[in-house]
Amino acid sequence: MNVFTSRNDLLGFISTHIVYKYIRRAIMDDGQVENYGAFEVPAKGYKEPGWVVKVVTAKGKTVYVSVVCQEQYRLIVTEKEPMWKYWAGEGCSNEVYYGDRPDEYKKLKEIEIGKT
Repeated sequence: MNVFTSRNDLLGFISTHIVYKYIRRAIMDDGQVENYGAFEVPAKGYKEPGWVVKVVTAKGKTVYVSVVCQEQYRLIVTEKEPMWKYWAGEGCSNEVYYGDRPDEYKKLKEIEIGKT
């Protein structure tokens, strides 16, 4: 199983294993990508932890790619934002875990769990 030590490792894994060419193209070439970091529950219906990456294609389509940690990593693509109450990047020292904008994600988590 791959070990992700950087944002580039995570994005490289997704672009290598994703079956959707438009997502691969967006990550590798013409889209916008944001690493949301680690989540206790990265995708609805899964109890294993993982990471979430927001991908916006050149045509403006937004999808969220979750890398779920099971016996093998599993990629889940959805059009729904992750549940911020499960964001697990706070206090982590590695960018792959805390994401691209950890201060913003912490606020989103606090809002969702009612700490405002």
